[in-house]
Amino acid sequence: MPATPVFDPVADQLRIPVSVDVGPGWLERWRAAVAESAESALRSLRRSFGGAVDFYDVEPWLRSMSTSNAAPGAGWVFAVLDYLSWPAVASAHDETLIAYAQRRHIDCWRANGPELLEWLAVQQQIPDEWLPHTLIEERLAAQLRRHAAVASVDVRVEMRLTPRGGISWLRDRSSDHWRAVSESTAAGECCPVVAFGKAGPRVLLTFKSANRCCVYDPGAPEPVTELSHAVVDGFFRLKYQPIEPPLTVWQRMLGAIGLRHVAWTVARSWRRFWRARHRSR
Repeated sequence: MPATPVFDPVADQLRIPVSVDVGPGWLERWRAAVAESAESALRSLRRSFGGAVDFYDVEPWLRSMSTSNAAPGAGWVFAVLDYLSWPAVASAHDETLIAYAQRRHIDCWRANGPELLEWLAVQQQIPDEWLPHTLIEERLAAQLRRHAAVASVDVRVEMRLTPRGGISWLRDRSSDHWRAVSESTAAGECCPVVAFGKAGPRVLLTFKSANRCCVYDPGAPEPVTELSHAVVDGFFRLKYQPIEPPLTVWQRMLGAIGLRHVAWTVARSWRRFWRARHRSR
């Protein structure tokens, strides 16, 4: 038996809205998690892009970042993985699951905040040609006019920057993550990943199904697709540490006497049957 069972889109999905983990009461905690990660992200960005971080106002942008960049679905995906790691079928009431998903969303940001902020800043604030060549051209032209005593001079600067910023940076960094996630998923592991697109980041779950590497997007109309990095600006695997999810008294009792996996298998099979029957009506 694998350490974490393979995700089943029918039996293992949570019956709560995917965006519920960014609901009321959550914003203040998320802002605090962002503030905790901002300094580390800025240090890493300055090592790569130097003064461009200040030129493009990255720090104030991070401090006032929109909730559209909060990666909705993070709490949902982490909660699903927690139940798979136990393993147990999610039987808690909606209010309990909502509070738990919101908590796990903040846990995701505390574990991955610096890297999330760094990737978001490069995607949205630092362009591919991040060194402002027009500014360099203007300064060179001014120096030439002053020292060469000429009235007019035309300067054109061509640069090849390493690293580039923007989407080019994200795609370069994503290549190693793509190989690692593909190999882990093919081996039967479920991986939480964050994908960066035009609408902001979203958290997905990769899993193996019928010898295919698939991805589950809990916020999409068609949530299950084949794993591909071609449709996003970039993605990386999130750090995840399982914790005990909300459990019923019976689940705790069965776990205490060593029947945790048996109970989970029976409950999961029943849920799969019931949901498939409900959909066919």
